[in-house]
Amino acid sequence: MTLRPILAAAAALSLAACATATTGVAPVPMAPEVAARSHINVVRMTSDWVSGNPDFPDTFTDAVHENMADCARGPEKLDLRLHVSRTHREGRLAQLLNGGGEHEIAGVAEFVDPKTRAVVGRYPIHVVVDAGGPVEALLADRQLMISDAFATELCRQAFGRG
Repeated sequence: MTLRPILAAAAALSLAACATATTGVAPVPMAPEVAARSHINVVRMTSDWVSGNPDFPDTFTDAVHENMADCARGPEKLDLRLHVSRTHREGRLAQLLNGGGEHEIAGVAEFVDPKTRAVVGRYPIHVVVDAGGPVEALLADRQLMISDAFATELCRQAFGRG
């Protein structure tokens, strides 16, 4: 037996108040009764490195929070920790000239009981969105497109809606 799992658990407990969503771990489906009685209180985002505009974290957390308000409508609070591990947005010029392309976002979402700080649901999310054609290249908010797609998929997986 190694001490590594024990040390990792101890470290996780000591950092629980400021912990971020964990990447590379198994999904933890939220119990249906927890999903039915919960709404999202606070959304926090972390990232090792994400390409995008400096306002991406605000755009992303706002979009996810708004989508979760439509999805999770119960009386009890859950906090949502998001760790974004990858984003890719088709270049506007390439999209304009070639048409099409894809936007992509991947990360992990953890639902946390704010009273106990226990993770009650964990979902790895990876979505790819059609970038659209030349009109979308000029007019579309690419950050909002991938943020909404992430939130819709999270809503579908965690709450069966979306």
